[in-house]
Amino acid sequence: MSNPLLDVTLASHGAYPFDLIRPEHFIPALNEAIEKAKKKLEDYKKNSRENFQHVIVEKGDITEQVDFIAGIFFNLHSAECSEELEKISPEISEILTRFGNDISLDPTIFLKIKQINYFLCKKFLIIINKLSCVFRQIPHLQLLRKSMRWIAFYRLFK
Repeated sequence: MSNPLLDVTLASHGAYPFDLIRPEHFIPALNEAIEKAKKKLEDYKKNSRENFQHVIVEKGDITEQVDFIAGIFFNLHSAECSEELEKISPEISEILTRFGNDISLDPTIFLKIKQINYFLCKKFLIIINKLSCVFRQIPHLQLLRKSMRWIAFYRLFK
């Protein structure tokens, strides 16, 4: 049996193929997408690059298929909830919660995100310092300068 949730080709204009999707497609598709995402996450964790593209963008791309399947399920569940969808809803939620927790609580991924956040805050402080001479020359912008510095320091040491 072909699973339309695992097929990347969609109907015209990127629409979901709702007419082909059955409730029994969701759990197998979600489990398969999560297994693929977990393999990609292992490669992601081994990669030592520390730039925004790798840490944030590529991490988002890893979970794209899982997010796609979850989006279809919850759209169908809220628009046209049948008994079959209601029956599998707790299991879908449990699978998604477990997968989300595995990512959020992974120490390697957490450290990568924390480091990129620290790096971006440091860059922000450098920009603020460069602009501070402009802010000093305009009296009503001095308060803005101080506020921006406090925000950057707060984010840096949070």
